[in-house]
Amino acid sequence: MIWKGDNYRAPGDQSEWAARDSESGGGGGGGFETDSEFTAHDLRRRLEEGEWASGEALPSNSKLAKEYGTSRTTIARVMRKLAEDDLVEIIPRQGSFKR
Repeated sequence: MIWKGDNYRAPGDQSEWAARDSESGGGGGGGFETDSEFTAHDLRRRLEEGEWASGEALPSNSKLAKEYGTSRTTIARVMRKLAEDDLVEIIPRQGSFKR
């Protein structure tokens, strides 16, 4: 599980969390979420903010697993959920692509 309190800084999300720390004085708050929940939430945010263009390939499951410090199985589960939500398209043996 990953702690998501006020002091947690997600990959590529330094400025938002730093601003929250300075506003709140840091420490406390938040709660726990599973690796899968955290990864899904963060990838959804990145997709919605336009980190990848429509039709662009996302990094491989192996690269995402390394980036998030989780397993490829967790990434595959997250990708299936994002595909169900029509955010990505999974093409076997080719990868995951932003819709």
